[in-house]
Amino acid sequence: METYILVLDSFISILLFGPLASSFWRGTWGLADLYIFPENRLLSLCASLVCGLLIYLTAIILQTQLTSLNKKMNSPVFYVVSRLYSYILGVAIINYWRGLWGLVDLSGFTLQSAGLTTVISTIALVLCRGSSNSLGPPLFTITDLGRKDYFKITTLFKTKPGPSLRFYLDSCFSVVFVTGFAITQWRGLWNLLDLLLAPDDVFQSAWLSLVAGNILAVLLFIIQWPVMWFAGKIRRLPQTNAEFIGLLGIEDLMTFCGTLASVLVWRGCWYLYDQCLIVHNTDLSLWVSHGVAMVIGMVTLHYPTLMLNGLFMDGEVINSGDKTFFDTKFISNFTQYSVDAYKKKFERKQRKARAVNIEEEKLLVTDKLILHKDVNHNASMNDTNF
Repeated sequence: METYILVLDSFISILLFGPLASSFWRGTWGLADLYIFPENRLLSLCASLVCGLLIYLTAIILQTQLTSLNKKMNSPVFYVVSRLYSYILGVAIINYWRGLWGLVDLSGFTLQSAGLTTVISTIALVLCRGSSNSLGPPLFTITDLGRKDYFKITTLFKTKPGPSLRFYLDSCFSVVFVTGFAITQWRGLWNLLDLLLAPDDVFQSAWLSLVAGNILAVLLFIIQWPVMWFAGKIRRLPQTNAEFIGLLGIEDLMTFCGTLASVLVWRGCWYLYDQCLIVHNTDLSLWVSHGVAMVIGMVTLHYPTLMLNGLFMDGEVINSGDKTFFDTKFISNFTQYSVDAYKKKFERKQRKARAVNIEEEKLLVTDKLILHKDVNHNASMNDTNF
């Protein structure tokens, strides 16, 4: 049953979260183009870059304080604060991407520029073991079920959050360099597709991109099972550098193919929205694209899927022992959450029942002591009278 649910999750991710993420990013990106210094392109990009970067870093640095506040909130307050936090962070991350992407675009819209950007950023991500951070929906989903770790944002080296130089350096490296290279890799792949995939017909290019991306995603979802099985076999061999590098190579290859599939799907959906969604009113089209995706993401409790926040180090997935390489759990998340919630409720009932039993035993012992004292007292009185 678990296998069937995982397969179903994969198709839900393709049909829902790929188009949903593209819609949210298109709307937010386009609205930034419209409202952030539209008369000055360079100033607009710099403002997006600086504001987005600072908000993202602030959210990472303050996660401990936010987690402490989380424990003091009641459920309604938490729900409002957490969704507002997520929305602001999501918009900030998109603006960071928009700013850096646009500034790199100033270098030129050519095959050479796009190719060099793709090659350099891909090599850099491999060397710093950050390739997995370039993946996007439909190749992964993130749930916001529960509240314990809601404000937690992982950094590349998993440094413990706190007021330490190591944590600050890890945060800056993760956001500025690793995320920055992921942005430029996406920019390079996107521009290559613009230049090579039916460049004279946007509508045809969009459909080709969407179909190719979904086909590649389906193929990756199929081969991920034997890949993880094969990785498990390799892990059982004696630990050597060759084995370690081999597993990393497998993960990097799967990740790059997954990134290409994500770019293809997003690009196809993005351009189809441009061509088909309220084309006579650009402002309304962007607001609808932004708002509908945001609402669906929050209602399905998978809004973090649209944000692309948090970082992971290459090697974590391939060595995890999971059945699947790409984490696209949707139904599985709700099922697991329901099971965990039931277990916690059952454990609370058991603790309460044990506490009641202990109190009853205490009362019984107390009653016996009182009765024993009364008997002794009566006996003593009888002896005295005698």
